[in-house]
Amino acid sequence: MAGSSGGPRQKMINMMYLVLTALLALQVSKGILEKFYIIRETIRGYTTYQLKYNEEVLQRVAKKVEEAGNREKDVAVHKQGEEIQQRGQEVLAFIAKLEEQLITNSGGIDPKTGRIKGLKDEGSVTK
Repeated sequence: MAGSSGGPRQKMINMMYLVLTALLALQVSKGILEKFYIIRETIRGYTTYQLKYNEEVLQRVAKKVEEAGNREKDVAVHKQGEEIQQRGQEVLAFIAKLEEQLITNSGGIDPKTGRIKGLKDEGSVTK
């Protein structure tokens, strides 16, 4: 399609296909938005569990390093673990910020249901 050497009529048809494809891509079903909400809630629960688990592992590593006499290599491994944990928290904070912006753009959270108000409004996130 793109870059064809056809005449003006063929180029116009190709452009119409591109526009149609773009319009179809912009149409997001309300059902898909509902599924994203369900996935969001599932991921939130798993993330909370995993953060707690990772913290416990890091504490156990710190204890083992101390019990082993704080050898230089062991301390370096523990510091790497702390750095990785910090980077992970930064990524989660960034994602939470984006999520908050999307929720704000869609009208916030409904206090009665606890769900996002604009969940069925496909265009609200583009504000």
